[in-house]
Parts: sequence; structure tokens; C-alpha cells
Amino acid sequence: MTGGGTRARLVLFDALGTLFKPRIPVGLQPTPQNAAALSRAQPFYGASTAASDAKTLEPLDSNVSATRRWWKSVVLGTFLDAGLPKSELRKAEDALFAELWNSFACATGYAAYDETVVALERLRHGPLTPPKLGVLSNVDLRLHTALASLGIAQYFDVILCSEELACEKPDPRAFAAAAAAAGVLPQDVLHIGDDIHRDYMGARAAGMQSLWLQRSFQEESPLPPEVAPQDVIHSLLDVEKHWAYQDA
Repeated sequence: MTGGGTRARLVLFDALGTLFKPRIPVGLQPTPQNAAALSRAQPFYGASTAASDAKTLEPLDSNVSATRRWWKSVVLGTFLDAGLPKSELRKAEDALFAELWNSFACATGYAAYDETVVALERLRHGPLTPPKLGVLSNVDLRLHTALASLGIAQYFDVILCSEELACEKPDPRAFAAAAAAAGVLPQDVLHIGDDIHRDYMGARAAGMQSLWLQRSFQEESPLPPEVAPQDVIHSLLDVEKHWAYQDA
């Protein structure tokens, strides 16, 4: 449980679904190249999510991003599965994929949640000695440009993504890498994320304190038995309270 523990020296956040969100679902972002195809490609978001869950991470290639190759195969394969003729796709596949890829590297494709900046300001500039702040996310290297474009990268001392680490949450190695990068022990980390398995349970299994961010659209779901009620928050504005009430 989080309450009553030692006050964390690192407050670690998940990114997508925690700090920011897609402006509209991934894969349904209209572009000049894909507008005509979108009506036949509605399954993209679900298909890409399922494919993401099944993918195997590779170490970074110094010349070509394995993640970019993987995402291109998912994007093009999903458009084909949705009924876009192969001949039509071939004419625009490079431009179509580049448009989608670049959109989700910046604020074109993402928006920070309304409370994100206020919550980070409170942690960084509150009355108590501030903790270090970090981001650990199961995404690719575009995390860095997305955070910068959203105007929040400057709040963080540590920013790590799964493509850099060649492992994903809930792998304990990902959490250990974040703690090591901040120069703290796992027990001195408070992790916040919206995924029970990858974030909340993963952090706890790695020896960290954790909070589950249950946003309003999730609130009608029964609380899973593995989640302590006091470890549930409904807004990032609740993070400072939980952190500050821990023992110094």
C-alpha cells in the first residue's frame, strides 16, 4: 500500500493514458493521404492494439528502427484487412505511413490531460523538497519528441521508453532501469499509471510503491481485488497528496 510508506524520492509516470492521450484514437487520425481509406479502416485501433500486445521487442538498430518497421507492417496490413485495394495502398503507402508516424511524434496527434501541467507544477514547486520526476512508457523513441512538443519534457529528470530498454512493463528490468537512471532504490519510487497489470502490479512486483490512475470512464468497473482502495486515484492532481502524506 502507498499510504504510510517512505516518501518517494522519484515519482514515476506512465505516459500514454496517464500524462497525455491521442487527440482521436490511434489510426483514425485523418490525413490527406488516408482520408478516403478511413471509412474502410475503422478496425485499425483495435488491430494495432492487439498487435502491440503481441509484438516482441528488439534492441535498437543503429541504422533502422525495428519499431518503425514493425509499425509500418501493422499500419499497412490493417488497411489491407479493412478492404483497401493493394494497388491503391501501394501508391500512397510511404506518404500515408509517414504522416501517421510523424503525427504521433508530437502534439498533432496527442494532447496532455487537462490536469497534467498543474499536477507536475505542484510536485516540482510545492512547499516540500521536491522529488525527482520521471516517465517510463511502453512506447518507442517518439516519446521524447511527444513530451517536448506537449511542453512538459522539462519537468522530468528521467525519460525512458521500452524501445530504448528492449523490454516493457511489467518486466522488472524496465522499472529497475528507471530507478537506476534516477539514482534511487526501487522502494524509493512511487509509480503512477492507468494499466493495472503493467503499471500498478508491475511496479509493486518490482519493489516500488504504486498508484492506479482510474479515470472517470473506468469508474463504473468493479475494483479488482488485487488493487488496494487507498491506492486508487482519479486524477493526477491526487498524486501530490499521496506523495506528501508519506513519511519523510
